[in-house]
Amino acid sequence: MNARHLWVTGRYEVELAPFELDDALAPGQVLVETERTLVSAGTELAIVMGTHIGFTTGAGWPRYPMALGYTAVGRAGAVGDAVSRFRVGDRVLAETPHATHAVAQADALLPVPEGCPPDAALLAHLASIPLAGLRLARPQIGEGVVVFGQGLIGALAARLARLSGCRPVLGVDLLPERRRIAAAAGVVPVDPGEADPLAVHRDLASGRAPEVVIEATGAPEVIADALRTAAEMGRVVLLGSPRGRVEIDPYTDVHGKGVSIIGAHHRLTPKVATPLTPFTAARNRAAVLALVADGSLPTEGLVSHHIRPEEAAGTYRALADRSPAFMGVIIDWSRDR
Repeated sequence: MNARHLWVTGRYEVELAPFELDDALAPGQVLVETERTLVSAGTELAIVMGTHIGFTTGAGWPRYPMALGYTAVGRAGAVGDAVSRFRVGDRVLAETPHATHAVAQADALLPVPEGCPPDAALLAHLASIPLAGLRLARPQIGEGVVVFGQGLIGALAARLARLSGCRPVLGVDLLPERRRIAAAAGVVPVDPGEADPLAVHRDLASGRAPEVVIEATGAPEVIADALRTAAEMGRVVLLGSPRGRVEIDPYTDVHGKGVSIIGAHHRLTPKVATPLTPFTAARNRAAVLALVADGSLPTEGLVSHHIRPEEAAGTYRALADRSPAFMGVIIDWSRDR
């Protein structure tokens, strides 16, 4: 069948291109008619900018040309044999690219609960990434948390920390609008240009430093700030993917304080559940989708733009320039079929 998708051929060279999708479904497959997709301002943007670490390490991925995207919501347009979980017309959450249509394995899809808006479902899918990082930190009720970066990943991490019973939870960001959104969700906003996050936390926590610090900017230089901010025996989670090298003081900020540094790349989330590692990527997605659907995890303010597929190239430029007006960006595919 004829379909269209976002196709990147080089740095900032993003086009809406036609492609032929084989819609002859094998058993267990579902044809997804995409309604909306969510732009990833982390990995996906790094691919568009050409700054992804894979370009300089000799890794096999990413390489131009390639499709983009991994967070979509749509309707089941057709179902293959042996699919009993979904029927034609069901709304599903999928790890499929920015495209009008995609074919996915039924067991990789999640049903979107009745009453859950498509935008909220997309944010729930993305929230499984910070949830996986937060699980590694094992936050306890009453522990303090500081999250550096209040883009989508950092904002969702801070909300999940509050949902875990952590207090106080600080969201650190240079952009006033992101701090405003954080404050509306009960997160304490901190402008690092005006205040020291460690001092702010101490003021709110009877002198205690934060037990958990999450680095969600991807900026290597912020890692040193995160390590300095953590309490003795604290845990620092590297949730944002750093795009370079950094100089730290390992004795003062790690060794002397007994700080644990936790790498939290999403690909390490288990694919298969075991008694020791029960929280798979699929289970995390389902858990967050339920929290969003019942209102436990607020998502208000996290989507700033709805765009047409033709506007994607300019939007990636704006995101790369850190335009303060941009937060979550959703591409509407419903009018492109």
